[in-house]
Amino acid sequence: MRILLALLFIGFSMISYSQMDVIKLNNPSFEDTPRKGGVLKEIEGWYDCGIDNFPEESAPDIHPGGYWGVDDKSYEGETYLGLVVRDNETWESVCQRLITGSGEIERIEEGNCYRLSMAVARSEKYLSGSRFALENARPKSQAYNYNTPVVVRIWGGNSFCNKKELLAKSEPVINSEWETIDLNFTPTIDCEFITIEAYYNIPVLVPYNGHVLIDNLSEIIQVACKD
Repeated sequence: MRILLALLFIGFSMISYSQMDVIKLNNPSFEDTPRKGGVLKEIEGWYDCGIDNFPEESAPDIHPGGYWGVDDKSYEGETYLGLVVRDNETWESVCQRLITGSGEIERIEEGNCYRLSMAVARSEKYLSGSRFALENARPKSQAYNYNTPVVVRIWGGNSFCNKKELLAKSEPVINSEWETIDLNFTPTIDCEFITIEAYYNIPVLVPYNGHVLIDNLSEIIQVACKD
């Protein structure tokens, strides 16, 4: 009898687990044509939030292609994403709506627990100009190294680039080799959009130039909540 009850418990647990949500992202490895962010073209499957937030700034980069001195190989597939923060208080982020392959709306739901994994790294070189430097009469042709570590922030919202709730953030990305990190979160609202953002390691006295490389996002997996 005890064996039968144990088997029934395992069976119900497996059914319950199988019913947990698995949300697939569109183009999770940022596969696209390598290019500098100054080329005005959307990344396949992703929306550039800088179009709305900082329209005078360039878009995120797709690597590798030797741009800005970055030549690291991808973690998965052929290409990966580069997001920067700048010394003029601007930063880069990308967003997508959560939908199924058949076009049905997905959502992460209030009170459920989720995990999202990604590969992250920091290049020793990420050489670019500085709008802040130009506006403050510093050398026009000088290249600045955007290699100060930044954090990755995950936002949930209900429209493109809507940062309704900060779901999770990483530790500062200091590793020069690819490392996979897990970000766990429990939203307090239902969200249909997710935003991936590079941001300063706060608290910080002044904004700085930095970047993060991102590849191989996992599915958003519902997990059992810890008590």
